[in-house]
Amino acid sequence: MSQLANPGLAELAASTDEQSVQLAVELAHDARRLAALRASLRPRMTQPPLMDGARFATNRERAYRQMWAQRCARFATGTDALRRQSHPCGDGMRAGARGPSDAAA
Repeated sequence: MSQLANPGLAELAASTDEQSVQLAVELAHDARRLAALRASLRPRMTQPPLMDGARFATNRERAYRQMWAQRCARFATGTDALRRQSHPCGDGMRAGARGPSDAAA
């Protein structure tokens, strides 16, 4: 959905295969709308947030840190399904570790 919402095309998002086919048929039968959509695609795709690489990287890094912290917390409390394996956060895991490089620091 966000792939279509970011460039302002949320109305083209479908929840089911049937909806997707219906939207495609409607668009195919509306030559003016299709032409306008085609003409606007390039400018839409160059607008933030789609082309904001720094924001994308920052958000991805934040997500990785959150996932790592959750994994370490589950392991530390014994609720992790992989508990029998060696500790992924290192033997010196400390509270607040943000990732593998911080785990043993």
